[in-house]
Amino acid sequence: MINGKGELGMMNKPRRGFRRFVLCLFCLALMSGPFAVMAASDPKVVDGARKEGKVTWYATTNVQDARPFISGFNQKYPFVQVELLRLGSSRAVNKVATEARAGTFSVDVLNVNDVEATRLAERGMFLKYQSPEIKYYPRHLTDSDGHWLPFKTLPHVIGYNSRLVPAKEAPSSFEDLLDKKWRGKIMMDPEDFRLYSGFIQVWGKERARKYLDTLSRQEIQWRPGHSLLAQVLAAGEAPIALIFAHHAEILRSKGAPVDWDNRLDPIFLSANVNFIAARAPHPNAAKLFVDFTLSKEAQMILADSWRITPHPEVPPKTRKLDPKYLKMVLIRAMPDEILQEHVEEWRKIFKLR
Repeated sequence: MINGKGELGMMNKPRRGFRRFVLCLFCLALMSGPFAVMAASDPKVVDGARKEGKVTWYATTNVQDARPFISGFNQKYPFVQVELLRLGSSRAVNKVATEARAGTFSVDVLNVNDVEATRLAERGMFLKYQSPEIKYYPRHLTDSDGHWLPFKTLPHVIGYNSRLVPAKEAPSSFEDLLDKKWRGKIMMDPEDFRLYSGFIQVWGKERARKYLDTLSRQEIQWRPGHSLLAQVLAAGEAPIALIFAHHAEILRSKGAPVDWDNRLDPIFLSANVNFIAARAPHPNAAKLFVDFTLSKEAQMILADSWRITPHPEVPPKTRKLDPKYLKMVLIRAMPDEILQEHVEEWRKIFKLR
């Protein structure tokens, strides 16, 4: 037991103390519903996964990015076959819901964005599994109940075409986007309503609404999808775009004229999460897989693909991507009812109906 001085001490009444500890765990499990706390490294879990021999992963991660994770997992657990089905978040959720209504349960691990994650949580469609890897992550990255962690985070940044915009003139704050010189020259994803949630979280509703009202008068050019935004930014369709940092870094590493200013404050983070389905047909293999995606080994794979990994022990690919020098804010999960209000207001402000 650790005493008040942070030193290792002896428990005065070990038998009674242990019983109380077990009782507390039992009560927590009852209060939180189906809550799996067994570490995936437990021999029973590994043996169960060996018998199951398979894990089905419905993933929003593209196939090219998913392969290194599957390869790394198979090197560690060669007795578990990973079956990947690539779907967008909405399609993945709809497929799971359709299967559930039909009484068929095929998915073990579902990979979705934070928006769909909230909806799934409210519908009780995933197992509340607390991975043993959670102890390596800062508390602010977990959900309010401590049941899940982001598999990866998506940093929203202001990208610019370096052939069209000198670095010293590039926007370094969201307020800079309101300058008249950028009117008609900013590209955005029409589905980026999570930014509005982030603005409200940091600035408050009144300031966030006022900011978007002003931004809406900048004659925004809309392009669906962040990957496409980064590509057309590199092609020079417009000098400025709100993109993800890793897309900019990937293109820049290939010589494309795309860059971003890491002084942006804040850099909003959207979360991407791996859940274990509530009726997973291969629950032990699912635990092994989720734990692997959160492990330092897997997060190093993320970092190698120009990601800002949420794992605190994984070094970034470049200093520019080092979280120590970035003012990042994770956009909090919220009830779907509130999120839908943000969506409606976002669309109304920008006249996207």
